[in-house]
Amino acid sequence: MIIILINNKQLSEKELTQIFNMLKHPLRRAILKQLSKGPRAYSQILKNLNIQESSVLNYHLREMGNLMIKKDVNGKYELNEVGKICLQLVLKVKEKEDIRRFNKLQLVVVQNLIAIGIYVGALTIFWIEYFRGYFSLLGTTFYTFMTPLVLISVYYIRKSIHQRNIYKFIVIILGGVALGWPIWVLINFILIGATWAPFYNLQGIVRTIIVISTIAPSCIVAGYICYKWGKKRDFRPFM
Repeated sequence: MIIILINNKQLSEKELTQIFNMLKHPLRRAILKQLSKGPRAYSQILKNLNIQESSVLNYHLREMGNLMIKKDVNGKYELNEVGKICLQLVLKVKEKEDIRRFNKLQLVVVQNLIAIGIYVGALTIFWIEYFRGYFSLLGTTFYTFMTPLVLISVYYIRKSIHQRNIYKFIVIILGGVALGWPIWVLINFILIGATWAPFYNLQGIVRTIIVISTIAPSCIVAGYICYKWGKKRDFRPFM
């Protein structure tokens, strides 16, 4: 059996397990934070934490028991030594969570700014080249309106509860098509494109059949590669 000594109070392994189980509930963590400001009467805790039913507070105070809290001479609740240590644990965890959320928010903001900057820059180039006669109106208009739709779609995909399934689809299907294209080009180069290719001299319908028939296998192989890669990283979002 494991025994830990905290400020001359021995805590058994069972008591440590009880402490960690108690700290899982947000109301108990709120009680600890409330008592960190000093002794509080029962009615003060009830009011400050906006607890509608006294039976709820009674239950949690009873569960916390003498392990974390005690009553002073005036009958008010306050933290004991173990409770103060538990409070520090709660505050440390919250501090780390806040830092993580802030860093994640910063990353999202930077990513969005970069995406918008690239879009605006490319949009300017597209329209300048259109007026110079190098780009078509159809292609320029397509980029102008479709790119924002893609960016908005990515934003909502990242917030969706079905995010993992969506990423799975993107990795296997779209990744398979994207990777399948260079694989298909390579296969056709080896079969009919190079001067040393075995079917280099074939012409007409046979050559066309070879070109078309290699599309599906290329995408299937690419999709399988993307599936294995995605499965290895549990189809987590890329960013």
